[in-house]
Amino acid sequence: MTANDPGHINNLNKTQKNALKQCWIDLISTISIQTSLPDTCIINSDYGYELFIWIAYENADVVLLRWLRANKWDIKITIQRIMNLLIWRIKSRIQEFLSKAESEISLEEATMNKGYFMGYDKVGRPVCYIHAKEHIRGQFSLDQTEKLAILALEISRKLLQFPVETFTVVIDVGGIGRKNMDLHLAKNFINLFQTYYPESLGLGLIVNGSWFFNSCWSIIMPWLDPTVENKIKFIKKETDLNMYIDPISIPQRLHGKHQDFQYILPSEKDQTMLTAFRHDYQGKKFAETHHRQAAKKYLKLTLRCAHNEDNENFVLDRIKASKNLTDTYEKLLPYITTQIHYHRNEDINENIFDMTYNKLCTNDTDIEYF
Repeated sequence: MTANDPGHINNLNKTQKNALKQCWIDLISTISIQTSLPDTCIINSDYGYELFIWIAYENADVVLLRWLRANKWDIKITIQRIMNLLIWRIKSRIQEFLSKAESEISLEEATMNKGYFMGYDKVGRPVCYIHAKEHIRGQFSLDQTEKLAILALEISRKLLQFPVETFTVVIDVGGIGRKNMDLHLAKNFINLFQTYYPESLGLGLIVNGSWFFNSCWSIIMPWLDPTVENKIKFIKKETDLNMYIDPISIPQRLHGKHQDFQYILPSEKDQTMLTAFRHDYQGKKFAETHHRQAAKKYLKLTLRCAHNEDNENFVLDRIKASKNLTDTYEKLLPYITTQIHYHRNEDINENIFDMTYNKLCTNDTDIEYF
């Protein structure tokens, strides 16, 4: 799905536009009531901070529209589920996890290459490949494997290229046996995906099926939301993947032309940079302060636009505020996230890491950060 499809940011009817505005009003009001803070000050709460870190990867309206579509435009249910998401992210310390990333996952499991992103499909969706036979039930703790899954879902958002809003997953089930089939993990992952990352899947392709997998699929299928199930297709032959993905983006192990995936481990420089960022308390304070200020302005203009449909000045000011929100979040990135494999292979280009590190190395305290 793209931004130009019905119900998406560039193709909204009047009812859908009004639903988006009301969703903003009700979400801000709900957080305000929960935190006893004025609407434009909710960024100073855990809920507000988590909200603006969560939506920062993308256009905030795009994110809310995704949840509205997932909940069939029911605003009340949408707000309830977004609040549940924020509670989950806070209790699960998702942001703390993302600030550590590779030090929090099992690099041994990551380098087994059982799941990874590689290239894009023919409609521009990033492609995640999963090789089920590489997973052995009980080899790693459920917590470790779920962290890898969360990291992958967060990565998928960074790999999106507007106007595309979803990713494709290719699940290779060839050669699997009882030791590989982990129904508990599968159920947990489906719940994670459908509950906290709705409307993210554009297409699911299952390749190299067998009678054993088919028997397992009969157990798994009832766990899927009908919307997700309808996006899944079974591929008879590996070469049939070519209908959806150019061979140059398919790994050689699936008869494609792309070199098989190899996880690039963090280097000594990566660790040096991470240590420098974590000790730059002043830089982090500056970045957080400016991001909070940008969020407050964005909140103020969002409420004005929601209550004043025809005021063009508010709309233009909100667009500028959205750009400023993105810019200030980018400057915050080195302090609250970390670089991973997809930065090292240049699939993700966040130059702010090198820019910020170079500033720190010059000890230039006169640098204008913003």
